[in-house]
Amino acid sequence: MSKTEIAQVMARRELIDERDPKRRIVISFGVPRQVTSRGWRCDVRIEGLGRAPVSRDVMGFDSLQALTLALQFVRMNLKDSPSRLAWPLDGLPCPAGDIPLQVPIDLGEEFAERVERLIKRESPRLLEIRWKMIRAHIREADKRREASHERAPSRGRGLPPENSAKLR
Repeated sequence: MSKTEIAQVMARRELIDERDPKRRIVISFGVPRQVTSRGWRCDVRIEGLGRAPVSRDVMGFDSLQALTLALQFVRMNLKDSPSRLAWPLDGLPCPAGDIPLQVPIDLGEEFAERVERLIKRESPRLLEIRWKMIRAHIREADKRREASHERAPSRGRGLPPENSAKLR
């Protein structure tokens, strides 16, 4: 397979850079497929993050491991980029492409359980902070929208342009 194509795209996400909203960052994941008796591959591609697209064939022992490692590969690339990722529809920040960090299983069960307890304990507080950020973002967007409407020239009390001429 070419490094520029994914045979069968399973999932795709499109983001923007807050600093340059016209720039699109497109992430594509291929369907994991078996390539050897004990190896699977999941192709990934990130476009718009740098000058050239980033493509990788991520290998795993089974399809789930290949997919999981592909997700972490993409997360790492997005997190390490200088771009400030955001959702294209509303401009809400989308750090690391909104791909969750996984707890490394190879550090042992005790470590994983400690991290899970920490996440469980901190989640309500962090979710409240996130909701405050979202509400502030929405208020700011509403203010910008209202300000742009105030600056727009009036055409016959809100009528479409073709009807405003009839009032003159």
